Amino acid sequence: MLPPLLRPIAAALPPGTTATLLADRGLVGPTVIDCARAVGFHVVLRLRTGSGEQTRVRLDDEPEQRLAAVPTGPGQRVHRPAAIFKEAGWRQGFLTIPWDRAAAEPWVLFSDRPAGPDRVREYRKRARAEATYADEKSRGCILDRSKLAALDRIERLLLAVHLALWWTYGLGLQTVRNGQRPRYDRRDRRDLSLVRLGRTACLGTLDQGCLPALPFRLSPFGWLFPWWP
Repeated sequence: MLPPLLRPIAAALPPGTTATLLADRGLVGPTVIDCARAVGFHVVLRLRTGSGEQTRVRLDDEPEQRLAAVPTGPGQRVHRPAAIFKEAGWRQGFLTIPWDRAAAEPWVLFSDRPAGPDRVREYRKRARAEATYADEKSRGCILDRSKLAALDRIERLLLAVHLALWWTYGLGLQTVRNGQRPRYDRRDRRDLSLVRLGRTACLGTLDQGCLPALPFRLSPFGWLFPWWP
């Protein structure tokens, strides 16, 4: 399913630009690398290195070894050319391991571009997607319980879900800009994403017998999204 999902994204990119596919340990393997390369994407993948993992790695011209044996302890930094996934005929790339001294485990990152801090900065962006995943699934739209298998139906559902997310994101922005965030969120920290904040504010407005603001307004130039920064 991955190539059909990536091709429309690749086609929508402005000419001369490229994208980087970021993936966590739950979605990693030679197929992911191959699919990304097929549509011209770069990759930064976090690899599993638990005690039971048997993935093989070859660093530079050194003999192959278990990937799990490469991280050695807090404070370690590794930036080296590497090949992984021996069973699939090896995939060439680069290994970046930043193990913060205060962290319980390292990030073990494989990329198709030279290793180093740039890859770490790229992978950090993946954390921004976590709230969106949760809003789409357990904390919001419960998309993971749809039981849909046909790709065309999934795409139609995703369109509706993301329009709803866009709307509630705008309601969340409006709530913040109107100074109403403390009414719905914790005061000691930001506990709700903008989407969840907008959804909560929407429900509060409906409970008062009022309608929430619509996500678009008509202007002489067409339909606009009024809360966009």
